[in-house]
Amino acid sequence: MVPLLKTVVSLAVSASLLTSGSYATDKDKDDSNFRTPIKHIVVIFQENVSFDHYFATYPRATNPGHEPLFKAKDGTPSVNGLTRL
Repeated sequence: MVPLLKTVVSLAVSASLLTSGSYATDKDKDDSNFRTPIKHIVVIFQENVSFDHYFATYPRATNPGHEPLFKAKDGTPSVNGLTRL
């Protein structure tokens, strides 16, 4: 019974993959107004990674006056980036 189930599942997945790209129409392919055929870019980040990687190393980011001053522990590596603006 298991080999039959694997066969049925693999056929169903193959059929869905083959038919998923067949719905494009000619109006979807009109790229005449663009320099490249790219229409969408999707960027996926882990939670807070984009914020941490950009703003944690931003050289001119400071705490507001009423916030406590941040002081890194001794031995903390220095930032290697965005320091020559």
